[in-house]
Amino acid sequence: MLILAHRAYRNGIDPSRENRLEAVQDCLRDGFGVETDIRRDPALGFYISHDPATGDIVKRQSASAFCRAIRESAGPPIALNVKELGYEADLLTFLSDEGIVDRLFLFDMELLENERGRTARTLRALHSDHPHCRAHQRPRRSP
Repeated sequence: MLILAHRAYRNGIDPSRENRLEAVQDCLRDGFGVETDIRRDPALGFYISHDPATGDIVKRQSASAFCRAIRESAGPPIALNVKELGYEADLLTFLSDEGIVDRLFLFDMELLENERGRTARTLRALHSDHPHCRAHQRPRRSP
């Protein structure tokens, strides 16, 4: 059985550890999967946070450090909640360059989109065409 620590809450809600690098590392070390949230600041890049942030928080929560922790663990998959749309190609490039794209699953895009399924279709198409990613093709159904 796989248990995910929502926002890296492994021992109940603790806002001081929500989506924090140390909490994610603790979860991975102890064999928990992790659900966390990814956002993008146009000037500072990708960061981990449930809510929009600015400045020092974005820098402190830089997604690169989280990606390194995921890469260094042999732990379970990561559930990455996509909190904003419009940068799907950049997100997949970032996750590929960080070497974790095959260790996670993306979700909750449908809560943000105007056209049902558009973002999932876009991500699937980008992923199968991405130079750093192996293609994930669904088996075709017989007619």
